[in-house]
Amino acid sequence: MEKKMERSMWRVQMDVVSIQCSFAEVINDVLVGKEVQDKFWIKVNENRGYIFVETADDDDGQLRFREEGNSGTIFRKISDREYELTRDKVIYRLKIPFRIFSDAKILQNINTFDISSHCGFYCIGNNNGKIIIGTISDKNSILKIFQNCHFDLDVIKIQIFPSDKVLLSAGLDYTIKIWSILDGSNPRCFKGHTDRITDLKLIGKTGRNFVKKKIDKGEENLEFETENKLILSGHCSGIIALWDLGNHIKLKEFTIDSDKNGKNQVKTIVCIKEQYIIAGFEDGNLRIFDFEKQILIKDFLFSNSINSIELVKDNSAIIVAIEGIETLFEFDVNDLINNTYAITINNNNSKELHIKPKTYLVGLDNHINTIKATTSGSKLFVGAKYGEFVEYDV
Repeated sequence: MEKKMERSMWRVQMDVVSIQCSFAEVINDVLVGKEVQDKFWIKVNENRGYIFVETADDDDGQLRFREEGNSGTIFRKISDREYELTRDKVIYRLKIPFRIFSDAKILQNINTFDISSHCGFYCIGNNNGKIIIGTISDKNSILKIFQNCHFDLDVIKIQIFPSDKVLLSAGLDYTIKIWSILDGSNPRCFKGHTDRITDLKLIGKTGRNFVKKKIDKGEENLEFETENKLILSGHCSGIIALWDLGNHIKLKEFTIDSDKNGKNQVKTIVCIKEQYIIAGFEDGNLRIFDFEKQILIKDFLFSNSINSIELVKDNSAIIVAIEGIETLFEFDVNDLINNTYAITINNNNSKELHIKPKTYLVGLDNHINTIKATTSGSKLFVGAKYGEFVEYDV
């Protein structure tokens, strides 16, 4: 039965840092002597400026950074992929990609993708019903293509099981399907959804996670082991539902409120320790639920739609992608749940929460489509518009 929850919302104030995507190349050109001096732009909220890079006067091989017109700005290199910006006495930690894939045209205009547990291959779902499997390398090689997976409609979400042999997909045809990655067979199809599915996550014990072949009268029939498997599904109407794959039934569902315009549709969900759910919504809300007790714990309102959330660092942190922003934001999960941020009371008695991300993931040139962390949460793959595809160490 659907359960509605009361809302107690915190309006979020957060600095957004963006930087010239090629800034690391600019720094390296000066470091190796290709340029004596160069510059790159950086922006904190609407305050944009230029950081000049030049070799130090003492000729010890060190670089000097200065912002034009702002002597209080400090910029320094921490490691090959980590930098630190201090502006107006606020410190921002920046991280650039570990790897940029030079030939990722296959990822253009995709709806969803997932990465195998050992980062050996990817599965993507596109907007005409195809699931494409390929190897992860600088020159992406397509291994196989499954046609008409959800007729010729969009594949909305994909998730690879830990065994790397089974795939879960949700489509615009309102179905959830299970696939054999080995041969493209589809032993299970879950119907009965009356609302468009927007996200899909496996939770709890996932068993052996494979499609096995059962010999019956000389014929090979596919059988999928679904015992003890649960999935969460997010929906366009704002509903989050829990499904038992083994018994093929819906266990529970709940929503915050209803919105006929779809502004509160669920865009993305993650589950922590089989208890907490963090969900991002079209209206910019990031909400934390205790799913067992069916209690809304926290409700944060960001400026734009929350497009994607991924758990990293053994579920201790989340990476958040926000609509229209080329930067990704890392937050500590405990800080969000326990609300350790500074609070301001405005003149109209509304509460504002000043949130500072732990890290800003920068270096992208385009708006972000979707993100995916590996099973261990140590790597994050990002697909942006026009086929931009990168990998971060997190």
